[in-house]
Amino acid sequence: MSVTGWGRYKEHLSCLIYFIKAFAPLLLPVLILDGGYFPAIVYVGRGDNIIFTNNSEAEHTMSGPEGTWVSEPIPVDGTYVLNINNQLAPTYSGAGADDVLMEGSFSYEPAPLTE
Repeated sequence: MSVTGWGRYKEHLSCLIYFIKAFAPLLLPVLILDGGYFPAIVYVGRGDNIIFTNNSEAEHTMSGPEGTWVSEPIPVDGTYVLNINNQLAPTYSGAGADDVLMEGSFSYEPAPLTE
């Protein structure tokens, strides 16, 4: 593929990704581990869903700042889905059976990508 052809391919691919992101919400996985969330920061768009999967050894409850949203207790191997809208504060926290506070966040900014 020529350099010019590659440039057009990248341009079309960028348009396709923009279209998919604009019209199809994403499911973004976050693992709940003993001691923290992975990844610690998630890059989201309006309408996306973060799906939290509890891979820790205990039930886990999560919430937004000042209780703006609160999950039900998430059992071991259970999941919780958080729908993202632009009114949500971009931080969350939670604690398992050991009461150790864990914090995570999401960003409405594009993910930092490198070529």
